[in-house]
Amino acid sequence: MCWFHFVIVYTGNVFASKFDPTFSMYKLWVARYSTTQKPTAVPAWNNWWAWQYSSTGSVPGIPGNVDLNEFNGTIDELRSSLAGDIE
Repeated sequence: MCWFHFVIVYTGNVFASKFDPTFSMYKLWVARYSTTQKPTAVPAWNNWWAWQYSSTGSVPGIPGNVDLNEFNGTIDELRSSLAGDIE
C-alpha cells in the first residue's frame, strides 16, 4: 500500500501574497480562474506547484462541472516532486 503525506497550500493568488515566507517549504496550489492569466509570484513562493484555472470544466463520463488544473512542469517533474512523499 502506498501512502502520500505532504502538505499543499491551496489558496487564491491574492490571498497567497499574505502568507509568511516560512510557508515556502510547502507546495503552492493556486486557484486563479483564468485561462490566460497564470498565477503570479508572491513573497512566500517564487513559483506555484499547481494552478486551478477553472471550476466549470467538463470531462467525458463525468456529469456536471469539474475542476481544471495545470501542473507547473513536466510529467517527469511531477513524478519526481511526489517521489519523496510516497511510502
